[in-house]
Amino acid sequence: MSNSEKSNELQKSEYPHLEMSPETRKQEGSPAADRFRLLHKRLLDRTFFAIDMDLVLVEKKPYQLVAVIDYKQLEDKLTYAEIIAYNELVKMGVPVFVIHSRTDIVSTEPEEHRFDIYRYLNGDPWPTKPIKEVQLEVENVGWDGIEEWEKQLRKTAK
Repeated sequence: MSNSEKSNELQKSEYPHLEMSPETRKQEGSPAADRFRLLHKRLLDRTFFAIDMDLVLVEKKPYQLVAVIDYKQLEDKLTYAEIIAYNELVKMGVPVFVIHSRTDIVSTEPEEHRFDIYRYLNGDPWPTKPIKEVQLEVENVGWDGIEEWEKQLRKTAK
């Protein structure tokens, strides 16, 4: 069964009221939120630094933050603002992971997508080129590999 077929099936659980609805699963990004972030950067004081979090994994039973995921494309690097935020999250006990894409996920089919997953450990935002310390968790996986990794992450968090 392909990833797209799997994503169309709802997995049944003991708590069906806690499952994502088909409408939620179809939602893409918010143009309004993107515009808000853009205007925050352009219109407010130049020293009001911020980051947007790509994905925050949560559990509903028990309620908890599982982890923060930062997605990076082929050439993207962590910024100093991200390093500051991730250092603080790690101090609070929230795991942070960087998923680095090996492929262009916009112009290729999901079956072709490949990723490396790193656990963010620590960083120093102050050098001209910020320094980060990460640990490779999973190498060269597709969506099935991300799903398996996330299942284990969620299981460990409970």
